[in-house]
Amino acid sequence: MEKINIIMFSMSHYTDWQKGQVNRNYHILNELQKDERIDKIISIDFLPFNWRKVAKIYWENIMWGEMDDIEIVYGDLTSSCHRVNSKLYIYSTIDSIYSHQTVTKELKKIIKILNLDNIVFWSYNPLFTCILEDVCKKNIERRAFVFDAVDNWSEHPAFQKYKDELRIGYQIIRQDADIIFTVSDYLKHQLFEERKNCYWIPNGINPEHFMLPKKDYQEPAELKNIPRPIIGYHGVVQGRLDLELIEYVAQKNPDKSIVLIGTQVWKNYNKIIKKKLQNYKNIYLIPFISYQKLPHYLHTFNAGIIPHKINEFTKSMNPLKLYEYSAVGIPTITTSVAGISTFGNILYLANNPEDFNSKIQLALREDNDQLRQTRREVIADDSWFSRAELMLKYLFDQLR
Repeated sequence: MEKINIIMFSMSHYTDWQKGQVNRNYHILNELQKDERIDKIISIDFLPFNWRKVAKIYWENIMWGEMDDIEIVYGDLTSSCHRVNSKLYIYSTIDSIYSHQTVTKELKKIIKILNLDNIVFWSYNPLFTCILEDVCKKNIERRAFVFDAVDNWSEHPAFQKYKDELRIGYQIIRQDADIIFTVSDYLKHQLFEERKNCYWIPNGINPEHFMLPKKDYQEPAELKNIPRPIIGYHGVVQGRLDLELIEYVAQKNPDKSIVLIGTQVWKNYNKIIKKKLQNYKNIYLIPFISYQKLPHYLHTFNAGIIPHKINEFTKSMNPLKLYEYSAVGIPTITTSVAGISTFGNILYLANNPEDFNSKIQLALREDNDQLRQTRREVIADDSWFSRAELMLKYLFDQLR
């Protein structure tokens, strides 16, 4: 089969990935780059839809503040396209603030410069499906339109002002996408209504990244003087966290340390976190830690927790930390988030604050080397490579 080219509408910025703020989009893109059936990929940085993000995007991605050592193949005052390697190109623009038609015109120019055909659109961004339609109307032929649904953005606290746009976006996806992947089974059933060619593909893991040999492990300086045992959480600390549950655990466990890694990513919510939790002597708030450094922190935890609220947003999730905690072998205590059914009995599922606290005590008492090895083995086959391979199988079956 002739090689395909992918135009990917990303949910993040390439410069954020470089800093270690990674997600499903990042991991799948990395795996797609390795596939010989794919010639080139244009990754379109998250398109700004309000003015708050414009300055950051303009400096870091367009004026080359973070990308000045990467070859540029297209650029003007408001957009740029950089060549990362022989396969990957990063297109970043602030033109979506003004008009999606402008973005469409620039994409056409870049497609012509790179001489792309056999194009597959692959999107993580439900806000800008209008561009996909516009590109097609401008006679850029596509082989397929793939949408990978990471959470339900309609229920995301950051996108509440854009529910109408998201409703239209998801409607276009349901109607026009040739293939839909979902991070959770809930999304497949609820958001896409059992649509044909909709497949649930959970998140994954790079096990080798987290399974540190003892000789490579370095205890992070921030954790050295924190009393053990450490009950840890890592992730983007925002509205999904049940702060009352965390307070309850802290109150019931004065002899244990509660470490929350990932503050200062969402600055507005960081203020709420500090106001609510900073007076607890056994709660430690640590800023964002890069993906590269994360294994050293997780190996210091005695247990990992996922104290998420249960609502329409968290039902659509499949937290990466489920895989990451298990990859280092520590026990995981969690509320009833999406995706836990695939983990068998290696998780400690809690139904209320009292149960959550009891499961922490049980997990710490039961933990041993054999259980840690079992947890690693359960997720050993859940690699990002296997996830991407399955996605590509569905895609190439569709293209035949």
